[in-house]
Amino acid sequence: MAFNYKKIFNKNNSQLHQKSAMTGTRIAGLDELASLFAGSDYTWNTTDALEQYSKSLYVFAATNKIAKKVATTEFHLYKIINKAGDSDEILDHAALDLLWKFNPFQTRTEFLRTTWINKTLTGEAFWAKIRNGKGDVVELWNLRPDFMTVISDSTAFIKRYEFQKSGGGKEIFQPEDIIYFKDPNPLNPLRGQSPIGPAKHRIETEQEATKFQR
Repeated sequence: MAFNYKKIFNKNNSQLHQKSAMTGTRIAGLDELASLFAGSDYTWNTTDALEQYSKSLYVFAATNKIAKKVATTEFHLYKIINKAGDSDEILDHAALDLLWKFNPFQTRTEFLRTTWINKTLTGEAFWAKIRNGKGDVVELWNLRPDFMTVISDSTAFIKRYEFQKSGGGKEIFQPEDIIYFKDPNPLNPLRGQSPIGPAKHRIETEQEATKFQR
């Protein structure tokens, strides 16, 4: 049932704004009050979710702790040697070298922390594969999830990835050149569900309370 704010307040927006002009103070319009009392909601977009890392003390502390823990993960490579599933550990392999040094400009810890900060805040993380002339993957790079568009395909599910460059223009990635981590989103199978999305009101309340106390 719709919230009948005009019946409750028995005033209209023009009366409120007229009073506001006379007193020199800002008074919320009835449409604003209706939005608040009726419980209307909206969700963060991907950029908003990423920005909470620098806005909310609690989001930063929790996300940073998770990312630091993930960054200590040790990778192992095994080869299955029989039908029973027995395996031998492989100690020397190009994949292990890549997972130790993802690219020339980031430490292993920084790369993994960035990955999990993105995933914890937005429910998504994207690794771009950089290949040499032989087609071998020689580098991995994190791509910002808020700059990424996932293009669907009726048969292959994902047709391509389009990455919006900060300086303008788009870079196209084929599905085999992206490693996509995501938390399942029941409303959109192509995109991830932000883990902090359900805590949106709590996070905003904490931020506003901090401003008020200051």
